[in-house]
Amino acid sequence: MSSASVGGHTGGCPVTETEQTLLNQVQAELAALRDRDRLRELVPPPAGLDLVGSDYLGLATDHRVVDAGVRALRQYGAGGQASRLLGGGSLLHTQVEALAAEWLGADATLMFPSGYQANLGVLTAMVGPGDAVILDSLAHASQIDGARACRAEVLVQYSTLKD
Repeated sequence: MSSASVGGHTGGCPVTETEQTLLNQVQAELAALRDRDRLRELVPPPAGLDLVGSDYLGLATDHRVVDAGVRALRQYGAGGQASRLLGGGSLLHTQVEALAAEWLGADATLMFPSGYQANLGVLTAMVGPGDAVILDSLAHASQIDGARACRAEVLVQYSTLKD
């Protein structure tokens, strides 16, 4: 074993030959991305109004939202549950869905924990093999993933505002 450098730091940990080979491959791929100007780096969050994240309304730190979250944690607990299909739902899920259905004037609603899961759930429920899904190239990645997951033919249309 030898002591390899990761980003100039050995960390004092010996590295096997296999690990060194993998490290060399990763470093070569990073260099290739850098050479093609395709290396992406994290940027610090913007100061002021955040229009690129999901907290553009500033609710994540609003004391009313935080206090309500603390109350909900005390009442319902924390942690993941099993799939709703396997009985992993809670009274809170049922209450929120009933309120949403009443507000929308619908018989029922189904809440998803994220837009990604909503796109996967809705598309796989409504579309299947033998169907076609046509998406704009600017569609969110979760819509494309949902379309692919349902095993339909997925066509991505590259359009412009003129089209």
